Amino acid sequence: MKVLMLSGLFPRPENPLSGCFIPPVITELSRSGVHVRILSPVPWTPHLPLPFPRLRRVQKLASATPSSWLTDGIKVEAPRYLKLPHELDLGSYGYLYYLGVRKAVQKIYREEGFDLIHGQMLVPDGFAAAMLGREFKKPALATELGYAAVLARGKLWERAQVRWALENLDQTVFVSQALADLTCSLATPRRPPKVVYTGLDAELFTPGDKKEARRKLALPMEGKILLHVGEHNVNKGVQDLLEAFRLLADHCRESFLYLVGAGSLDSLLTTKIKEYGLVDRIFLAGNQPHEQIPFWLQACDLVVHPTRYREGLPNALVEASAMARAIVATRVGGIPEVVTDQETGILVAPGDIRALAASIRQLLEDPQLSQQMGEKGRKKALARFSWKRHGDEMIQIYQSVLNSL
Repeated sequence: MKVLMLSGLFPRPENPLSGCFIPPVITELSRSGVHVRILSPVPWTPHLPLPFPRLRRVQKLASATPSSWLTDGIKVEAPRYLKLPHELDLGSYGYLYYLGVRKAVQKIYREEGFDLIHGQMLVPDGFAAAMLGREFKKPALATELGYAAVLARGKLWERAQVRWALENLDQTVFVSQALADLTCSLATPRRPPKVVYTGLDAELFTPGDKKEARRKLALPMEGKILLHVGEHNVNKGVQDLLEAFRLLADHCRESFLYLVGAGSLDSLLTTKIKEYGLVDRIFLAGNQPHEQIPFWLQACDLVVHPTRYREGLPNALVEASAMARAIVATRVGGIPEVVTDQETGILVAPGDIRALAASIRQLLEDPQLSQQMGEKGRKKALARFSWKRHGDEMIQIYQSVLNSL
C-alpha cells in the first residue's frame, strides 16, 4: 500500500519540535509494510514591506526551511504555497495550499503512484487532500488533531472550509471523541467519523528516580515542583496558571513552577513573574528536546494543564499519565478522555483560577492521594495509548476506504 501524506506540521530541520507526534505514526505504518511519501508544505509570501507581523514570520520560516530532507531514511519534501494575511484570507487557505502542492503530487504520481492521500489536519491538509483525490481519482482522508476546534468558532469562511473538507473527504479521523463531536456539528461527513487515539512511547515515558532527574536538570532537590508543558499562548491558560500559583504561593512555600515551552506570551509572563515577586519560584524553561521531557516529568510532583479551549487530545497529558504523575487540568475538549476526574487527576472549569489553585494545593498537600492518582493514570495510559495500536487502526481504516471504492 502506498500512502501520500500531507502534513504542514511535520518536524523540520529548523524546528524539530513541530508535530513531534507525527513521525511515530509514519514509523508504525512503515513497520507494517506501508510505503509513505511525505509532503510538508511551507507557507510563503513575497518579500514586501507588509504591515502584517505574522507574514514576516512566514517569510522567515520559508527562508529557513530546505526544499527536502531525510527523516529516519524517509524523504520529506517541502513545496511552497502562498499564504495571505489572516485578515485577507477569506477562505483561500486550503485552496492556495492545494495549488502549492499540486505540482509535487503530479511528479510523485508519475514516478511511483499512490493508493490514497492522507492529510494530517482537516484544514488545510485535508482540504487539499480532498481536491487532489478528485483530481487523481484516489481516496482521500484526514486526521484532525485539534485546530478545527478553533476554526469551528472562527469566521464564516473558516467554518466553510471545515464543512467542505468534512463533506468531500472519503474518511475523517479524530484523536478524541469530543473533537469529533464538535467538528462534525458543522457538517455531516461522507462516512461516519472514526476516533483513533494518539500513541505513546512507553519505553521512553516510564517512571524514574526523581532526585536523579532533578540533579540532571539542575532543579531544586527539595520542595514541590509543578510542571506545565506546552506552548505559551492565551489558549493554553498559562496566565491562569501564574495567577493560581500566586494565590497558593504563601500556603505552599516550598513549591516551584516550571513552564517548559515557549510562545507569544513569554515577554508578558516574564513581566508578570517579576511583578508578583516570584522570580525565584517560577521559571520559563523554554523549548526542550522531546527526549528530555521524561526527565522533567520524573523531576516534578504534579503536572498542570489549564487550557481555556482548543484541545484535541493533548500528548503532554498522555505522557504525564504514563510517567505516573497526577494531573490538574481543565475540562476542555478531549482532556477528560485522558484524565478521569478524581481518579487520575482533578478537572476544573476553564478560567476558574480559584478552583485551579485549590486543586493544585490539595494534591501538593496530600502526596499519598497524588501518588495513587498517578499510578491509576499510568495503568490507564498504558492500556489506552499505543503507537502500534494507532498504526494498526489507521491501516484498517485505509483498507476499509480502499475496499469501499
